[in-house]
This record gives sequence, structure tokens and C-alpha cells, in this order.
Amino acid sequence: MNDTVSPRREAWQRLLGGMLFRILILLLILYTVYHCVLAASPRMTTSVVTVGEEHIVTEGEATLFRDERVLTVDGQGMLISYPLENGAKVSASSTLATLYVTALDAPTLAELQARLNRLDHQIVALDRAQRQSASTLTNTGTTSLAGIHTDIREQILILSRTLTSSGTSREGTDALARLQLLLDRYAALTGAEVSAVTPMETLTSQRSALVATVARSTRTMTMHELVVGDGEEGLSSFSGYFYHADAVDGYETVFSRSALATMNIVDYDAMHRAVQTEYTGRTLLGKLVGSYTWSIAVPVAFEITDKLTVGEQYSVSFSQGVTLPMTLDRVIRSVGDGRAVLVLTSDDMPAGFSYTRFQSVQLVLETVRGYRVPDTALHTSDTGEFVYILRDGSVRARSVRVLLRGEGYVLVEIPDQKESEGLSLHDVVITSGKDLYDGKYID
Repeated sequence: MNDTVSPRREAWQRLLGGMLFRILILLLILYTVYHCVLAASPRMTTSVVTVGEEHIVTEGEATLFRDERVLTVDGQGMLISYPLENGAKVSASSTLATLYVTALDAPTLAELQARLNRLDHQIVALDRAQRQSASTLTNTGTTSLAGIHTDIREQILILSRTLTSSGTSREGTDALARLQLLLDRYAALTGAEVSAVTPMETLTSQRSALVATVARSTRTMTMHELVVGDGEEGLSSFSGYFYHADAVDGYETVFSRSALATMNIVDYDAMHRAVQTEYTGRTLLGKLVGSYTWSIAVPVAFEITDKLTVGEQYSVSFSQGVTLPMTLDRVIRSVGDGRAVLVLTSDDMPAGFSYTRFQSVQLVLETVRGYRVPDTALHTSDTGEFVYILRDGSVRARSVRVLLRGEGYVLVEIPDQKESEGLSLHDVVITSGKDLYDGKYID
């Protein structure tokens, strides 16, 4: 009998033991999951108050207005050589161009003109670079071989950068001229042979050879001849800026600054429907700009004009990478169709700036500065918005006024320093937490 019962009891014991083991494992799993959930559950998180600044901007297609005079001469079939760089400042006695009368057909003339323009550009740029480089070398007094080696390496790096299109052609030309001067100085210090032909002599020789075979006659044109010859007076004290023929766009008489004072939306639209002037039957030399003052007209959304003040300066960024302050002269509104155009003016002439007639611009309407805090720190009550901060081991509520809402953050007003209950720089704001209230003690 005992032999029969013993196996049953043993089986029950094994079953009971297995069940208890499984229950223990389940409890351990539940315990682990519980603590994992606690660890993963959101606890109090914080952030530090910093100062932030954001620009409120608008974008538009700007039209450039200048007081310009197009210069032409009778006749066609002429090559034009420019001794001055584009946009150079000139006076009444300045030589603006040399004309070479030819009997070339239009396609050949255009090809040779392009080659002549490139040579003129290189000669003018090289002359400028050599003068600047000579002055720099004189001032720095680079006479040691070690110093010259260092400077040569620097100029080679600049040339390499320009060849890979990460630098400007003017920067490359300046570097080439400086490199030539450095090599000449190096040769003088080491007794090496110096080339008898300079880069400038090579370029001028190429230009002379180009025009010698096609020019029937040559004529030098000064500004006095071009303008006074048309009956203009009072040029003795003239000072302005000369631009080559490739800068003439045919809109010079349309988009004049003199039209801005009385321009309305109808006039603005009519100007943009105007046809470009074509200078047929004459040779186009370029244009004169008699003043360094220029303006742009930019269409903007009607509703933003209330935020702008005539006479104030606003930062304008042009698509070519130039940013400068411009004064708001006029706000032209059309209530009927809800349109508005801003007229802004500048007296600055940035180096390398291209006065293209139509350019994309970005206008900074307003700069907002305030304390930057995460938007998750904001809470709302009947009296307005507020945040919780940690101060002396407890939670404190601070009222805030939101100036700007960004993606994941807000800029709030910086309170007067006299307000002891206001938010302060470097305060620790609570961005998440449970059961928060003013005065809660944090252990």
C-alpha cells in the first residue's frame, strides 16, 4: 500500500513545486516590468533660460531704380576697349573707351569683342592687383626667404581655390599678381634669372595684336566728349560712375529714381510692362550714373505695412550675397486690391555689388529678442501664461508674455530687472513633471 501511495505523493509534490516555481518566476517578471515602467515613465525634466533673437522677414522680387544716362556714338561695326573697370568712378576728363572702327560682320565682331573684354578685364584687374600687392609688400617688408616661401604658398592656395570655383576671379587675379611679385623678389634674393617679359606686357601685347589686324581707325572717347558734345553743361565738377555696355539693360529711362516720388501702384505696374529700349543704328558704349544714391521697390503683403515706419532703416539681403541697411522712403498702398510696395534707398555702394535690375531680396521687418524657453514649459491659467522654475529646492510659478512662437520653443519678454518675481536669465525651468504647483518642495 505504501508503495502505491508514495509515487502519487511524489508526483503531487513535483507538480506543486513546479507551480510554485512558475509563480515565483511570474512575480519576478512583474516586479521587473513594474520597475522598468517606473524608470521609463516621465519624471521631472528641466532646461536653462537663455537669451534668444529671431528675425521676422519677408521676401520679394526687388526692382532697382537709379539715375542713369546711356552713352552711344554714331555708327556700327566698332570694337570697344575699356581702360577702366566696370563701375569705376570718373570725372569729366576721364577716358571711358577707345573705339576701333572695323569692317567686320556682326558674328565676328561679337566674338572679337568678347575676347577684347576679357583682355581688358585681365589688364585692369592685374594693374590693380599689382599696385595693391606692391604696397602690401612694401609695408610688410617681406625680405627673408622663409617669409617669401610662406607667402608664395598662400598665393598658390588662393589660386587653387579660385580654379575650383570656390573663390572669385578677382581674388585669383590679385593672387596671381602678388605671386609674380613674390617670385621676382625671390629671384632677386637668390640670384635666379628673372623673365624679361611681365604678365602685363604679355596681356597688352595680345590686346594690341587683336585690334591691329581689324582696326581701320582709332578714336579715344572721354566723358567730356560724350556728354558735352550733346549739349550738356556744367561738367567741370562732374563726378560719377561709368558702366560698360554689358551693364546696359534697356530699362535705364524707365526705372529712374525721379519717378519714385509720385509713383503709385498703377505706375509701378506700367513700368514693369514697359519694353526695353534697343539702341539700333548706334554703338552702345555704356552708361553713366551721376549719384551714389539708389533705390529698390519691393512688393510685400499689405498687412505687414502697418508694422513699418517711414524713415527707419531695415536690413536688406540680396540674392547675390550682399546685406546692407536701407532707409524706408515710401509705403505705397492700394486698398482696392490689397497690394503694397515698399521703396527703400541706400547711399552705400558695396564692393563687387551687381546692380542687376531685378533681384530677389529678403527684408528684415523686425528683430525679436527675449528669453528662450522650450514650449513644453508653458502653462496656461485664467490670468495668462506662466512657467514653473526650480528655486531654492522648491517649485515657483513665473508669469511670462510670449513674443514669438517657434518650432519647439518660445521667446518671452525679458522683464524689468526690478521685478523680483519675474523670469531671470539662467533660471531652471521645468519642462515636464507631475503634480506641479507653486511652492511644492522638491527633495
